Amino acid sequence: MLFQKKQYDMISIGDATQDVYVMLDDACVQKSKRDATTICLPFGEKIPIKEPVRMVGGNAANVAFGCKRLGLSTAYWGVLGDDDFGVFIRNELENAGVNVSLTTLQAKSTTNYSTILLYRGERTILSYHAQRRYTAKKLPPTRWVYLTSMAQGYEKIWRAVIEGKQRYHYRIAINPGSRQVEDGLRHWGWAIQSADVLIVNKHEAQILLSTSLSQESPLLKKLHALGCSLAVITHSREGACGYDGTHGYRIDALPFKAVDSTGAGDSFASGLLSSLALGNHWRDALKWGILNSGSVVSHIGPHNGLLNQRTLHEWEKKYKAIYSRSLSM
Repeated sequence: MLFQKKQYDMISIGDATQDVYVMLDDACVQKSKRDATTICLPFGEKIPIKEPVRMVGGNAANVAFGCKRLGLSTAYWGVLGDDDFGVFIRNELENAGVNVSLTTLQAKSTTNYSTILLYRGERTILSYHAQRRYTAKKLPPTRWVYLTSMAQGYEKIWRAVIEGKQRYHYRIAINPGSRQVEDGLRHWGWAIQSADVLIVNKHEAQILLSTSLSQESPLLKKLHALGCSLAVITHSREGACGYDGTHGYRIDALPFKAVDSTGAGDSFASGLLSSLALGNHWRDALKWGILNSGSVVSHIGPHNGLLNQRTLHEWEKKYKAIYSRSLSM
């Protein structure tokens, strides 16, 4: 990848989706004998819903929105379909102030699409992922690159970013998507050795490490041993924790009732990375992530609750009791 002459704080690389949110009033939740939780709807019935909400989604796009809201100069690198959905996503990003010059509308292709069913603060996602042709592009100079969910063929883009780090001296954060978690570390684990930050949720950590361990400290140590400078694990309503090889810290989630958990991980990542990009210690950056995600899950969609710096600093004062605590390693 060659570099042009403009400086960014963050380039977010990955797929984006057209998301339609559907609020369910009448459903039931059941657990099977194998402890799997299912959402049940009347079969063959017409089910009334509230007015659906249309938004841009996808990990990379969500983090681009979040970092821009927190004041970073941000660009989005992604491949969209050349349909109405693709144009809508590109326009929404551009209107938010995210640079989209690296975004491609792939000819004769459709855009990723999800219908998100919301019920009791949780989401069930019905997703469609189109095939993609990824081609390395010129990247402007940047301080951070964020690598996240991409379809088959992502390895060559990730490798180009990793190889560019030594020459262009940016920092890299990795948050694997469902494809990467399914592929496992044998497909992309080499990238972690160049990662400044690895962010996964607890379930993803267990899958990637092929372990049933549930305690935070051993999971963090195993993730860090893969070669990243900082390993971070999020765990829904229980908060988040991190380990840099010397110190471990954990932080509780805000005491909010979630309306929609869809953007929780992405808003945490954008809060954490924005704080790091602005020069804060990662221990303090955990709080930015928690505050941002706490605000987002109290709204519908991954963008409506995103904090700007002014509001985030107000929340820091308001929620003084939420702080990072040392984690016994």
